[in-house]
Amino acid sequence: NKHLIIELKKGDRTVKSQEITAQVYKYFSATKKIMATLDQPEPFEIIVLLGRHLDGENYDEDVYQATKNALKAYHCRIMYYDEKCSKSIQRFP
Repeated sequence: NKHLIIELKKGDRTVKSQEITAQVYKYFSATKKIMATLDQPEPFEIIVLLGRHLDGENYDEDVYQATKNALKAYHCRIMYYDEKCSKSIQRFP
């Protein structure tokens, strides 16, 4: 079993790398503290669901990849609404 923390951003909002990294760090730290307090070191994952590409349309690929790699250390991954919708449609034709 795994706990999931899902951060939903408005679909029309452009989120910056620095903003999401800071927010994910807060979630990660708080979750680790809670797990330690409860003496339950259970696995957890943070998913950030975005409508627009991180850092907008003119993003820098190197910065994007570096951000994704940094977020992995916090048990986090980035997903996009259109990606989730298309997978759902494929599952339920």
